[in-house]
Amino acid sequence: MGSTRRPWSARRPRAGEHHDRSQAPAAGGLAALLVASARDDVEAFAQFYEATACQVFGLMSSIITDRAHAEELTVRTYRHAQRTCHQFDATTDDAMAWIMRLAHRRAISWILAAEPGDRRSRHASARRRLRTAYAERLARQRLRQAVPHWTRAQRAAFTAIYFGRHTSTQMATLRSVTPATAHR
Repeated sequence: MGSTRRPWSARRPRAGEHHDRSQAPAAGGLAALLVASARDDVEAFAQFYEATACQVFGLMSSIITDRAHAEELTVRTYRHAQRTCHQFDATTDDAMAWIMRLAHRRAISWILAAEPGDRRSRHASARRRLRTAYAERLARQRLRQAVPHWTRAQRAAFTAIYFGRHTSTQMATLRSVTPATAHR
């Protein structure tokens, strides 16, 4: 343990970082590292991390567009992998496929967990727009139905308010009536 290498959880892959495949363990070597990690071999897990982190981060960043979230989810994936590496079966599974499945599940879970709130807010704003449009349509319909029954004074007031750009308070002052009367 006299290595000066940073612990796996503290080191995050960097943008543009290329993994030297000549130093990477073979597929069987990755499985052996996971099996050793299941026996609490921290150095084996650090080697597994070093060999696979770039690919896992690449998968995360292709699914999660925000780099900070992709980095965080990559770290969480490896923490989960360290806790559950005893479940890995080297006889039936590939180590790289196993860690990529964990990463993919975590990314999709994160997206699905974030989506309902977005969906709710999108639906709420759509409902508000529909209510507003409905209220405006209803107001126009009522106005069309009421106009034929207006008195000459009401038509003059309406024309002054909408075409003369007067407020109902200004109209009350011009007509010498109360604002409540002018508003009717």
